Amino acid sequence: MTDLSIGFVSARSVSLDGALFADAGLGRVIDAIGMRCRKLTVALSVANEHFPLHDHRLTVSNADFVPLPWLPSVLGGFHKILPSRQAIREVERRSDVVIVQLPFAAVGALHGAKKPRVYHVCATNYRSSEPRQTIEDPNDGRLWVSPS
Repeated sequence: MTDLSIGFVSARSVSLDGALFADAGLGRVIDAIGMRCRKLTVALSVANEHFPLHDHRLTVSNADFVPLPWLPSVLGGFHKILPSRQAIREVERRSDVVIVQLPFAAVGALHGAKKPRVYHVCATNYRSSEPRQTIEDPNDGRLWVSPS
């Protein structure tokens, strides 16, 4: 466990049904980070309804949650830069370092970081029709999947 206070910001959605519910892939990442730091503050896009993919109840308390506006797409996030920036600033105020999950729909809100940031890129860098190969990094042994 680290003595850091960590912030986590993502445009991925969460529903508020007395507790916070996210998709399991996002929820497991957030819960794992929360178990390894002194305090975790989370900002996520609040959905207008509880979607079926919101199947994981987060262990983050409502007090440690900062709502982002609904960010369904980059186009949808374009006019929500100011409220998104305000939410990010609140996460930064409570945190020593902030993890920002990319892509982020209100990209203009990311300008002008006030605390150190780690950018967590969630993307596929190959087309599904391309053959892939696994490459081992000789420096640290990590495995990467790459188009051949």
